Amino acid sequence: MTQEDAVIMALKDLGGKAHQKDIYKRAMNYSTFGGKTPDATIRALLQRCSRVRHSKDAPGWWELISYQEELSLLYRQKEELIGIVEELRQQLALPCIFERIANECMNASQTQNTTQRENIVNMLNAIKANLNITVSSETNERLKEFAADTSHPNGKAVDYLQSINLQMESLNEKMESFIQKPTIGTIVLEQNNFGEKGKLTGNVKNNKMIEK
Repeated sequence: MTQEDAVIMALKDLGGKAHQKDIYKRAMNYSTFGGKTPDATIRALLQRCSRVRHSKDAPGWWELISYQEELSLLYRQKEELIGIVEELRQQLALPCIFERIANECMNASQTQNTTQRENIVNMLNAIKANLNITVSSETNERLKEFAADTSHPNGKAVDYLQSINLQMESLNEKMESFIQKPTIGTIVLEQNNFGEKGKLTGNVKNNKMIEK
């Protein structure tokens, strides 16, 4: 190992920045600095080495040029981590969790009718009250308007179509019941045919249905 490499290694061992007296002692563990004044030899190496520089804020202190770059990188990483931790802290807070759940519920219920949307809003308001939390004005406003909101896509149309569907289902049930219900004519024919269903022509003669 060269004397210069020994000085660099000593600085690395000392964290990239150290007082020259500490550098002298550590560098001598890696190399020999002949002469009566090894400290002066090491100091001269520090002064001409392109990989180190004198610390501006502290007399007698030396640092690796990469030291400040590493410090800057570590500082940026620290700031990024602080930002991530703060963002996670906010996301894990009860108000933020509630707002995400509330918005997901309302988004998934856009096609529900007014009564169903009112029930959803009442449920969400009850949860908010039990948690005793304060949410953003945007979420509060949406909760107020959601139940009566007919401006969203298919708002009034959905209510109308659902009403029509219910009416059609009721009508279909009535028609099926009517078709399956036996009439007087079919009962008489079944009796005359010993239980077998007869066929009617639809003609009437002497007030009697004529079997075909």
